[in-house]
Amino acid sequence: MTHENIIESAVTLAGEMYGVAGDDYTLRACPLLALIYNQCDPLDRLWRQENDLPESAWVPATTIADTAGTFPLSDAFLVPVPYALAALLTLDENPELSKFLYANYVEGLADIRRRIPAKVEKIADRYQLI
Repeated sequence: MTHENIIESAVTLAGEMYGVAGDDYTLRACPLLALIYNQCDPLDRLWRQENDLPESAWVPATTIADTAGTFPLSDAFLVPVPYALAALLTLDENPELSKFLYANYVEGLADIRRRIPAKVEKIADRYQLI
């Protein structure tokens, strides 16, 4: 999947026809998509560790230079990321739709977190009280 596919999915979720509004959305989406990737990167690292996947090639950036580039996160993020992008793209135009889309993004991330098993670890006694 490419960045362009993610943008197309987000535009569709926003209720627009991609071919018609594509240029404006693509221009606005590139820095927003980088922001979303940066935000998801720590959770993606945990997901990759728990599922024995190779490390991501994503290097935190402020924009996406080439929309033909490949999706840098794990496949688990293919569902929530377009919702986040659609929420940011519609924030000024339709705040209610943006809230709905953002809620779906947050729920998608929560679902990923739920699928990462918890670990029991010893807690450091920093205050030497025990």
